[in-house]
Amino acid sequence: MFFYLKPESSFLSDSNKDLINCYKTVRNHPIALSQRLEEHRANNSKMYYLLIREAYNLGGEKIDQAARFIYLNKACFNGIYRVNKQGKFNVPYGNKKNPSIPTTDILLSASSQLHKAELISESYESIVMNRNISKDDFIYLDPPYPPLNGTSNFIHYTQERFNSEDQEKLSKIAEQLNDKKCKIMITNADTPVIRKLYKSWKIITLPVMRWVSANGVRYKVNELLILNYDIAEG
Repeated sequence: MFFYLKPESSFLSDSNKDLINCYKTVRNHPIALSQRLEEHRANNSKMYYLLIREAYNLGGEKIDQAARFIYLNKACFNGIYRVNKQGKFNVPYGNKKNPSIPTTDILLSASSQLHKAELISESYESIVMNRNISKDDFIYLDPPYPPLNGTSNFIHYTQERFNSEDQEKLSKIAEQLNDKKCKIMITNADTPVIRKLYKSWKIITLPVMRWVSANGVRYKVNELLILNYDIAEG
């Protein structure tokens, strides 16, 4: 969303501290990051992936961690980001011979855009309470989706998880932002619970293809675009 809209001023936050570190590294050290990514590209294999995953879970220097974060995302199964209860990244290797690692030009372009953004890792509740949010501000919320079936792991985005009570809390905070006359866009899974939470909002159903099983089969599922304004207004 951010890289598509290219706003002149923005505020980006995520609960995943490694994601925010990655953005900061792209912004501040794109060339050094690119050099490390080329090393990962050249050495890509299942054994190498597992070594990098282990190193990533141990932590380390920020540029190294950012490069590991990108490599693991591009080389892992289905591009999933999932952690266990100890907060350790545990997605298996995706058997990709040539993972789509971003080029130096792509990183430089992203770096230029990220210089126009404030980057921080905070909860969305903290941002709503402590930031000067006012009328007509555009706010995009993309929470971890509730599972569509009993084996889904989309809530395992952070060690703390994101359960049904969190989804309800998010909907209440969205209502507070709506009262401030902000323009709000939320993406979420198409489930009865989510539809009920936002029954007074404008809801657009978006069919998408997802690799959601270990057997490599794609499934067509629906996601929801939830708005408090008409698309024509945006």
